Amino acid sequence: MKNGDLILSSRDYKIDFVLLLIYSLLPGIYKVIDNQMFMIFSVPIILYLLYRHWHKNLFYRWDIFFLFLLFYLLFLNIVQFFSPYTNTLGMFMGIFLDVIPMAGFLFSRLIHLKDFIRLIVPIGLIHLIIGILLYPMFGIVDLLGKIGEILTDGVAFGRMASVSGSLGFASLMFMTSIGALYYKRKYFLFLLFGVICAAQRSGWLACFYGMVLFCYGNLKRGDGRYVKYLIIGIVLFIVLLSYLISTTGFDISFFMQRFEDLDSAAGERNGQWIEGWNNFVCMPIGAGNGQIGQVAARYEESFYNMVPDGDYFRVLSEYGIMGGLFYIVILFLYGITLFSIKKSTSLQRCCILSIFGGLCIQMIGSNITEFFFTNFLYWTFVGYLFVELNLIFVSRKKENNETHIVSDAHPMGLD
Repeated sequence: MKNGDLILSSRDYKIDFVLLLIYSLLPGIYKVIDNQMFMIFSVPIILYLLYRHWHKNLFYRWDIFFLFLLFYLLFLNIVQFFSPYTNTLGMFMGIFLDVIPMAGFLFSRLIHLKDFIRLIVPIGLIHLIIGILLYPMFGIVDLLGKIGEILTDGVAFGRMASVSGSLGFASLMFMTSIGALYYKRKYFLFLLFGVICAAQRSGWLACFYGMVLFCYGNLKRGDGRYVKYLIIGIVLFIVLLSYLISTTGFDISFFMQRFEDLDSAAGERNGQWIEGWNNFVCMPIGAGNGQIGQVAARYEESFYNMVPDGDYFRVLSEYGIMGGLFYIVILFLYGITLFSIKKSTSLQRCCILSIFGGLCIQMIGSNITEFFFTNFLYWTFVGYLFVELNLIFVSRKKENNETHIVSDAHPMGLD
């Protein structure tokens, strides 16, 4: 894949931006018009995005892990379709919401990372504006009337959300904020504000991880400025927050409660994770899509135990041993890539590692691979990670080949 061939023209950028923006807004559109069938428009949008940029060189050697998972899921869903324990409606919904967005993996091969960040950062800003309009603490939502009531229905008080809940919003804000930190720095603080106001602990932790890795990558390149900026930023944030509390009576009790509730949240998720393990023991090959997680939680009855908060155990339950092995491999390879950061490491690789690492953190307590639109972004970043893995191992192979050539010329490998 030649990065130069993937750079978007101005016209292509505008078309892709509009398509991805519409894709991201579909949950809000269906809520307003009260017709869930509008969500199906995500399929032609994804297909058209792939069609517009299609070229032959899509897969590389290390992509075999992703392809194996994909074909295994197709096989698994066919097998489980005939099981008496399967909720068939949930399965089709799961395929629509979980499997089709895996096309993001292909999209990563059709567009350069920098252009992808350029596309999603403005989308993140638009959703941030929607989130601000709908945020109860600002009081603007009351002016929106019925539409405001529809879009905020089911959103917990104190949590900023856009058109599809605070969890998906937090994940979107995290990805776009870290992307902006690398390629669109002037928008970073705005998107960071969205991460904070989403009031999701996993989003806060993921964003902090991304910022630390950004500083670490720059430190490896001999630039220690951003470490200072991070420390100064944290200190200024604490000082500003203290000033607001003391002078305006700004109430942060809700945000503090997010830390105080850690024990109860951990206990609740621990119970779900145990149930997820029990599901796996009961059905090691996997229950199939839409049987365990957020999709299954919409139905009152299910043969399996629900795991709506914890992607790893949801994957283990629905995808079985092959899904578990996939994530063990991908996390192991991520660790190898992470420890390969050095002075010459590209900005693109550091960006991918920052975002994907944060997503892995979010997966511990949230089912982010089931969130509409953001799961397409998730699989796109997985695709970018595999691009970097292929580059790492190809370069190592070349180095080994060059070493063998030198060794053949000189027994000691010397000039």
